[in-house]
Amino acid sequence: MAASAALVVGSFGTIAFTQAGLISAGPNSGRALRPPTVTATVITTGSPEPTVTSVSPSIKLPPPGTVAVILSIGTNGKIGPAEYRTGANPTAFAVVYDENGRSVMVGCYPTWVLRRGSSVVETARSESCTRAFSVSPDALQIAGNYRLSVSVTTDAGFKGDATADFRVTSVQPNP
Repeated sequence: MAASAALVVGSFGTIAFTQAGLISAGPNSGRALRPPTVTATVITTGSPEPTVTSVSPSIKLPPPGTVAVILSIGTNGKIGPAEYRTGANPTAFAVVYDENGRSVMVGCYPTWVLRRGSSVVETARSESCTRAFSVSPDALQIAGNYRLSVSVTTDAGFKGDATADFRVTSVQPNP
């Protein structure tokens, strides 16, 4: 049975390794000062291979052959819970998880549909689930109830969708 260690990249890793004295924080930043000690603990429960746990335990795992989709809309123009001002152009993101709880980042294709009531206001398709959907500046010009939906298909043929309902309100600017 083999154990592996993950490499932490980015500013968090730089801070953590600098504080631990593993890299220099001076002008030669990034230069190794001493080799890191890696300790791995593998716990087995009667099986020869360790059990992999879900990467995202906070989501409900989808049934086999589907994906879980979490839709979030940004705060640009947000004036309350599930409420945006007219003319807002927030950005929406879909985070997609497979049946094992792992994030799906490649081979994943979203289709976005923005509706006001039963009328389609805007649609978009993307080559990647990691790509955000930006609501166009004129899409939310009319006050009313809106629904943003995203449907996802993967190269493996798995499908999933999510929706978010919100209200658009006409707000007068402060004098």
